[in-house]
Amino acid sequence: MMISRVCRGYQTECPVAWSQHSQPVVVIVVKAAVVVVAVVVAVVAVVVVVVVVVVVVVVVVVIVVVVVVAAAVVIF
Repeated sequence: MMISRVCRGYQTECPVAWSQHSQPVVVIVVKAAVVVVAVVVAVVAVVVVVVVVVVVVVVVVVIVVVVVVAAAVVIF
């Protein structure tokens, strides 16, 4: 069976296996794996950004507290 459309390496027709409607199981599994990896990477990136923001906020709060305490000690 052939499909009437232009494919890589074929001028007029290409095998059914190359059409989008009948992809080999391996291709489907690889695409699913790529999607899963992309989602995991995105989630990890978001978590890393959140952790960095929290650490920066904590550091800033600690610095402010130290400066205020030091100023209070110097003033009084």
